[in-house]
Amino acid sequence: MKILIVEDEFGEAESLVSILVEEGFLATVARDGRQGLQRFHDSMPDLLLVDFMMPLMNGAEMIREIRMDGVHRGVPIVLMSAAHEHILRRYYDGYDAYLKKPFTRVELLSLLQKLLPGPKP
Repeated sequence: MKILIVEDEFGEAESLVSILVEEGFLATVARDGRQGLQRFHDSMPDLLLVDFMMPLMNGAEMIREIRMDGVHRGVPIVLMSAAHEHILRRYYDGYDAYLKKPFTRVELLSLLQKLLPGPKP
C-alpha cells in the first residue's frame, strides 16, 4: 500500500517514513500542499497523511482540491496538526480522520488499520 506524507517539517516526515516502511508500506513525501497535489496525481496513493500548517498551500486547501476531483474523492485522508481539531474544522472538514500532534506510533498504525481496506502489512 502506498502512503503519501505531506509534511513540511523534515524530522517529522522522516519519522513517519521510517515507521511506515518498517510496517511494509511504500511512503512518499511532499514538502507542501502544491507538491502534495502533484505527487498525489503522479502516484495515486492509497492514503494521505497531510499536515495542516504548510507553506504555499495548507492542508485544508490541498484536501479541498482533491475532494473536488470526482475520480479520486474516495482516497482516505488523515489531517495532522498540533492545533485542536475543532479549530481546524472551521477551514475545512473533508478529511476522514484527524491525528493530533504529537501522536504515537500505535495511534498512527491503529488509525491506518481502520482506514485501509484489505490485508494489512
